[in-house]
Amino acid sequence: TRVRISNNYLTGELPRGFLYLPALTTVELQSNYLTGHLPEDDGIPAKERKMLSLLNLSSNRFNGSLPASIGSFSSLQTLLLSGNQLAGGIPPEVGRLKRLLKLDLSGNNLTGEVPGEIGECTSLTFLDLSVNQLTGGIPGARLAEIKVLNYLNVSWNKLEGGVPAEISGMKSLTAADFSHNDLSGVVPQSGQFAYLNATSFAGNPRLCGTTIASSNPCNLTSMSGPRV
Repeated sequence: TRVRISNNYLTGELPRGFLYLPALTTVELQSNYLTGHLPEDDGIPAKERKMLSLLNLSSNRFNGSLPASIGSFSSLQTLLLSGNQLAGGIPPEVGRLKRLLKLDLSGNNLTGEVPGEIGECTSLTFLDLSVNQLTGGIPGARLAEIKVLNYLNVSWNKLEGGVPAEISGMKSLTAADFSHNDLSGVVPQSGQFAYLNATSFAGNPRLCGTTIASSNPCNLTSMSGPRV
């Protein structure tokens, strides 16, 4: 069963249990005026909701948190929730989505750390967490477990720490954006980082390196400390 009513003037909330209907395969309700919270599973057994493969609720007015039961959609390949008002953390249960190819949570008010469990979504090719309020470090070692990731965007958050060197070994990565956070230290130069330019790291005044040498070259002498 497919529900496709995008780019309209739909208002109100999603009915309870709607997303968990057993025969539902596709939901495209993007670009409407839908409000309220994303519903929990309402007690529907997980084995009865294995069909949903595409869920697009982007560009609406949903608020509240992302329900942990989102991780029960074992067939989900595309999850698009950008441009809403979702808050709270990204539930670690998202790591259960083993068939997920595209995850877009950008343009919300999500807080907390990027869960390392996202690295368990080993089929993921597109990951966009930009324009939120995420904090903590980037779980580079876990993200590097995704061997097919092409696109990574964590820009416009409040992420701290360094740019993970592990990402340099992600040979499938062709585009990455770490800009406008509070990252610090030296930008790695090897591997996939060699293909990124200064715009991928802009807005992080405590980052330095040859990639962004024109704006912030590293003072390697002071960073290495006194010689012993």
